[in-house]
Amino acid sequence: MTAKALFCPMCGAPRATQASDPLIGTVVAERYLLRERIGQGGSGTIYRADHVSLRRKVAVKILHHELSRDDLAVERFRREAITVSEIDNEHIVEVLDFGRTPDGRPFLAMELLAGETLQTTLQRETKLPVDEALDMLTQVGEALMEAHGMGYVHRDLRPGNIFLARRKGKRFVKILDFGLAKLIEGDGESAASTMGMTFGDPCYMSPEQARGEAVDRRADIYALGVMAFEILTGQPPFIGDKVFDVLTQHIESTPATPSALRPDVPDWLDAVVLRALAKQPDERFITVYRFIEALREGQNSGAVMSDEAALSMPAIEPPPPAPRRKDSDTGVIVRAASSPAPAPGPSPSRRVTMPPMEPGASQGWYEVGDQIAISDSASLPILHEPFAETAAVEKRSRNPLFVALGIIVAGAAAAGVYMIIGARGADDAGLPEPPATVAVAPPSPPSPGAETPPAAEPSGIAPDHELAVVASS
Repeated sequence: MTAKALFCPMCGAPRATQASDPLIGTVVAERYLLRERIGQGGSGTIYRADHVSLRRKVAVKILHHELSRDDLAVERFRREAITVSEIDNEHIVEVLDFGRTPDGRPFLAMELLAGETLQTTLQRETKLPVDEALDMLTQVGEALMEAHGMGYVHRDLRPGNIFLARRKGKRFVKILDFGLAKLIEGDGESAASTMGMTFGDPCYMSPEQARGEAVDRRADIYALGVMAFEILTGQPPFIGDKVFDVLTQHIESTPATPSALRPDVPDWLDAVVLRALAKQPDERFITVYRFIEALREGQNSGAVMSDEAALSMPAIEPPPPAPRRKDSDTGVIVRAASSPAPAPGPSPSRRVTMPPMEPGASQGWYEVGDQIAISDSASLPILHEPFAETAAVEKRSRNPLFVALGIIVAGAAAAGVYMIIGARGADDAGLPEPPATVAVAPPSPPSPGAETPPAAEPSGIAPDHELAVVASS
């Protein structure tokens, strides 16, 4: 390690003093004024800073030069920063910004927290009360559940990365550096290939991590078990003078029970911690959800979670939404019920008649007088809108309405005809009698021997016709 190094490769202790730090007093990315250095470790240095425009206090973490030389590591860090900023959990530190310093090193701007790390708390108090320890472990587990659900593993879970803020008079957990260990170690490969060392505190490494094997979420569960042991007893389960000695114990040695070092630890809590510390990943809790469930079950009833429950994947996935369809009778969009259809037969229901609307108001998809049958049976289709409760709409037949409407129209038409006839009768009262109707009849053939009459004078009527006067009846 050169003299310009800012940290020790073995313990992460800072090599530079506050006064000799050249970044203090400078502006990073034209928006963050670095005020003072508040922390330093194996991956980078953390500064208290002010946003020059918003005047917001933030924490800026700048990676060390050694990491910034690895293009692959820098790109992975950038992707991790973006993804972690999308994790919606109040127990994970909020990432606000990502960028580069003037000398090309990547940095993260995060929310500035007031409090101290779990490591500082344990150095002062040694161990914590059982109830407080359970609450703290549950908060850490909730954050890990959210991150594991998105496919991310912390890989560097330790008291130094657990920040204890104060909220409503209680300790509130925030996980720091989430995903950074994944950046450093890569996909199952040690960072020793590029850094000449392996990052991470050996006291909290899982056996597969110590062997340099690929790790998954169960490595975080192991580290959570190590922290639970230390919070309860005041020391990690495996300690040694050399790093190799500690790693060997993680791989080969069986840990003691917490109650052996602290008698007030209940048996069920011993079982939870020892399962989390199992050597084989397949023997640990399958998910952090099961770990938290075991803590709550033991705290409430004192029961120990069974092997079958601890090793089985919890069925907490919500059922897929039922397909939507349009009712052929009512035209209402409904969602089919997920339960099987009931046997034919009447079901108890209460009927409500929709009240009349105000004049000019919109009646929506129902009309005055429609019947709404609200049933207690869960098998009925669920209305998508506007009602949230289970309901079925029974539309009253429109045939009587159409018949009544037809009668009204027919009556109006008859009345109109009558009025027209009456009006014409009144107009014709003073007119003279109409002339007799004149009908033209064909001529009858002459009888034999009869004398042919003389031809009539032309009168505008065909000569082969004769006129017949027909009295009007």
